[in-house]
Amino acid sequence: MTYEELIIELKTILGVGKKAAERIFNKLIINPTLFDSLENIFKEIKDNLHQCPRCLTLMHNNFCLFCHNDLRDQTKLCVISSFYDVVKIEATKVFNGVYHVLNGEINVKNGITPDKLTFYFNFVENSWWNKKIINMTIWKIILFKIMILL
Repeated sequence: MTYEELIIELKTILGVGKKAAERIFNKLIINPTLFDSLENIFKEIKDNLHQCPRCLTLMHNNFCLFCHNDLRDQTKLCVISSFYDVVKIEATKVFNGVYHVLNGEINVKNGITPDKLTFYFNFVENSWWNKKIINMTIWKIILFKIMILL
């Protein structure tokens, strides 16, 4: 691969711009020991961190940090577009309920329709959340989209 092809790959895989990809590339070239650190990080993520099949937030060693946590208010549901939004909301220390990650936002222009989002599928398939809503266990559903940086 050429330098340009490697930069394009870094941009694509990491979701960063060209300048950030170039900085990462240069750091790795200057300090090859970083490859070992990255390998350890990727192995940790691959082996121990996954999306929860119920709420699609983060599971660590098969334990969901939110829906399996008895300290969370299971009657409050915040529907958000990405796990990154969970991190931002948690930083405020205001919300103590549970989450559902849509893994995207509706954008008909780009072909992202409601059927492409996880909540739609889970609702149609009579998911755990659907049963909770029907049983009136969840009395407050919060639709949340972060518009500004916290």
